[in-house]
Amino acid sequence: MNPKWKGRRVFRGKNEAGNNITLVLDAEIRPDESYDWEETDRKVALDVLAISGSIFEGRVVDKNCFSAGQCYDSIEPSNFKEADLIQKIIDVWKEWHLNGTLAGDKAQEEALAKFYANNPKVKQDYDHAVAFLKSAELHDHNGYVYGTKWLGKPVPQDVINFVKDTIAGDEEKYEDEC
Repeated sequence: MNPKWKGRRVFRGKNEAGNNITLVLDAEIRPDESYDWEETDRKVALDVLAISGSIFEGRVVDKNCFSAGQCYDSIEPSNFKEADLIQKIIDVWKEWHLNGTLAGDKAQEEALAKFYANNPKVKQDYDHAVAFLKSAELHDHNGYVYGTKWLGKPVPQDVINFVKDTIAGDEEKYEDEC
């Protein structure tokens, strides 16, 4: 589906060794249809947010890429003068990226978020999620079995506005990604 909006933001900084690095963040919002994460039998139209990044050594963004895609764990915000802004973008990215592809309903996703926050060494995958949800008696919640369809939760308007305001305007092009 064609995006309703696309944006790119380029950040320049220095890594711990003092070398130039470039962070390129791309975002888009596209219309989609999904099952509602609160009423799992109801289809809803929603805007889906997608964010990806590429990190380059140096200031040229067509070579020396060392991380790309869902690379927020590879981004060190303190390497950039816009550290606070980059951290906020990362927080939004973690929370809202592909908000139309949730495996769990609202209760399941909230329980999993708390479980993983309290158990950061547990691998976040389907098998661990199912094991936890079964132990918490949430695997089959109100007739919805975790992972049987993609569910969506709407992105709040203030989050959409933040993304559009902060990842917009840079038209810097580059040929290759990692």
